[in-house]
Amino acid sequence: MGTELLKNQQQEMQILVFELAEHLFAFEMKDLSAVTRVLEITPVARSADFFEGLINLRGRLTPVIDLRSLLMLPRKEYDTTTRFLALKGEGYQLCVAVDSVHSVLKADPGLLEEPPEILFSEYIKTVYKKDEKLILILNAHKLVDAEEVKSIIQARENKRMILPEEISS
Repeated sequence: MGTELLKNQQQEMQILVFELAEHLFAFEMKDLSAVTRVLEITPVARSADFFEGLINLRGRLTPVIDLRSLLMLPRKEYDTTTRFLALKGEGYQLCVAVDSVHSVLKADPGLLEEPPEILFSEYIKTVYKKDEKLILILNAHKLVDAEEVKSIIQARENKRMILPEEISS
């Protein structure tokens, strides 16, 4: 995936940079449908630890996932800088909660690198090296894939980590 992705990157990629646990992450702008402040969340009983509940986003019932929790980062209470990013799925959307939004950047293809083979690297699409900082560009399609989320829930219920080869491409 990574090498092919990097070879095929002919033009600049627009990314929305955000912060989680003092680290920089991003999504491609083409994968986002909205950025909003925290809205009232209706909790859903017996749901996964990273599933916050449902919101009404512009008239659409939208699930909210705490991205910190999903990526196994320490939880944090929502505050005035917390934002919901609405990711586009096939026929639906899903919001992820992030600590704060920094900016929209045009990522120079020459500064993109394939991520190293690490646990959960399937969520990392590519790495952008910007001014001595690393920005992990996440794969939004993996995060909004219902089967992917089900496998994460099942693995957590079984109290084991998901191995990359267990995730379908």
